[in-house]
Amino acid sequence: MGGVRAQGPYQNADESHALTEWSAPEHVDHLHRMIESRIPFGLIEAKAAWVSEDVPKRRELTLAVARMGAKFMGLLDSRYMMATAADNLLDLWKTCGGVVDPSMPATPYPDARYRTRLMWWDRLRTDPFGDELRREVGGIRFDGEPM
Repeated sequence: MGGVRAQGPYQNADESHALTEWSAPEHVDHLHRMIESRIPFGLIEAKAAWVSEDVPKRRELTLAVARMGAKFMGLLDSRYMMATAADNLLDLWKTCGGVVDPSMPATPYPDARYRTRLMWWDRLRTDPFGDELRREVGGIRFDGEPM
């Protein structure tokens, strides 16, 4: 049906898969420094989000899966979350507080068909219940949440 996985909280930057997605040494070094600066406050990485093609209400499920990544920060007591995503998914991740990092260029990962970007979430600035997400799914109530 669908899911997303979180890695971390990280103890050091070398645990991040994102470091393997850029090839230019200056980009890898810059990303390494950004990761290291967030680790003391708690940093996780969202990876492998997916939703089956043939599932009923696929759009709503896709938005809910995106939202789960942001909820992981609270569950794992981490202030920050990072993820990499292809251009066509950036708007989806933005619905739950993700911000594209303008200091990192797009990278052709996993191959030249893609333009993968780096995104960050800050739990102090992110609403994992997402007012924008609620608008996207037409005000659907998620169990236990106020509208």
